Amino acid sequence: MSNIFELGPIRPTSEGASLLIRVTRGCAWNQCKFCNNYRTIPFSTRPLEEIQKEIDTMAHYRDRIQSHFTANGPDLDAINAEYALLPDEEKHCYYHLYNWIARGEYTVFLQDADAMCLSEERLMPILRYIRKVLPETTRITSYARPDSLARKSVEELKEIRGYGLDRVHAGFETGSDKVLQLITKGCTSEQEISGGQKTMEAGIELSLFLMAGLGGRRLSDENADETARVVSAVNPSFVRLRSTTVIDGTPLSMMQKVGVFEELSEIEQVQEMRRFLSKLENCTGEVFTDHIVNLLGSWQGSLTDIPALLAYADEFLALPREQQRRYQMARRMGFGGDWTQMHYIPAGDMAKVDKMCAAVPDGPEWEKLMKDYMRRYI
Repeated sequence: MSNIFELGPIRPTSEGASLLIRVTRGCAWNQCKFCNNYRTIPFSTRPLEEIQKEIDTMAHYRDRIQSHFTANGPDLDAINAEYALLPDEEKHCYYHLYNWIARGEYTVFLQDADAMCLSEERLMPILRYIRKVLPETTRITSYARPDSLARKSVEELKEIRGYGLDRVHAGFETGSDKVLQLITKGCTSEQEISGGQKTMEAGIELSLFLMAGLGGRRLSDENADETARVVSAVNPSFVRLRSTTVIDGTPLSMMQKVGVFEELSEIEQVQEMRRFLSKLENCTGEVFTDHIVNLLGSWQGSLTDIPALLAYADEFLALPREQQRRYQMARRMGFGGDWTQMHYIPAGDMAKVDKMCAAVPDGPEWEKLMKDYMRRYI
């Protein structure tokens, strides 16, 4: 049997411990103006037999790695020795399974961009096979476009849930029809509400990705208010906020160069996120800003306590500008805490932060530097 399996280009931050199983290649839509993830990957669905063989390969590596476990845990010397003898093309597969076992969460994520574009007839045998061959699996998740969810009935989604798909990560990005058209998302806010509500009714956890700043400066308030309208109507399990970062080579970057799109500053994106949260109604899920592109990476909590979420942002927004800049620079240089934890930064690293702050004046030059840092993480 082949000892190789494919891995797609991306997965959600929260799926870092997940086993990645590629059921489609690329994105069936592939026209969003902010995204370059799948530009060079022609869309295709993978044959069931091919996927099943790769799941068998994953189980093969699982068994080999677990054979080196004792009552005291993994025999790392034996695991490293076996890894060293593998052909180069097999090493990433072996390591991927080791990471899955070592992390111990046993979650699975279906790649690439939208496994929910598959019919039930194609998706359910995959889910059934995962549960059979990898019975330790605790959760199966996938990306989903809102229009793919909207096209399925509640009954179909319930059936998919019954076969083991527990959660979908849906890139809504925005609830504004104006912004959806601006970025060529290929769906409407009505489809977002329909797909989101049906997913929740079917008992599948729904994790929404939303992008602050995606409407640019002209549509910032519209983006916040209309997105809050859609999210309030859906009441998803999770909301994951992301700061819009314009990537070179995307259509959005071309729009920026000709003046059609004006990118928000980091502080303005925090302000837009705050406005969005303040407009939410009757939401009971959780919100996260768990990605390095976000300035406030520790901004999270229950949507049942909006005042606490707003207070967190207000504390940062009320800081003197120089303190904000010091934190911005520390964050962009890799600091994982928030502004209240900067005393943990080693003195030498803090000296570098202060040197950079002193060297770059506030204004356009500063904003360009911050955006350049952000683009490194995309």
